[in-house]
Amino acid sequence: MAENELQIKVVEKNGNTYHNLDLRDMGDGDSIIVEKLYEGGIKMPDRYEGQESYAIKAEYNGEKVSFFLNDIERNGFVVSSAYTDFKECGGIGSKVRISTKKEIYKDKKGTDRVKTTFSFEEVE
Repeated sequence: MAENELQIKVVEKNGNTYHNLDLRDMGDGDSIIVEKLYEGGIKMPDRYEGQESYAIKAEYNGEKVSFFLNDIERNGFVVSSAYTDFKECGGIGSKVRISTKKEIYKDKKGTDRVKTTFSFEEVE
């Protein structure tokens, strides 16, 4: 499993400065380590039916950053519990390794799509 560096994206919005990580930029099999600053995240407005998104605050390479994780349910089945899994991994101050697995699949129209799955492991 490769430890990699993610670029922190600085965003100015409504007079505030945000330091964001886009976990989707991680490659297949890559991982990063973050320190949890809070037990959970801030629930964001729902964009899609069956998907709950949360803004997570953590420390990454000495900087306070934010990133998003989702819990997704379709037809009564949980298809992603990334937020819940992260929330349950360690507590405030814990260092958590976030790892990715990417799979290519075809959608209903036959177009190649990439599904990214995250896993979480407390390392300290």
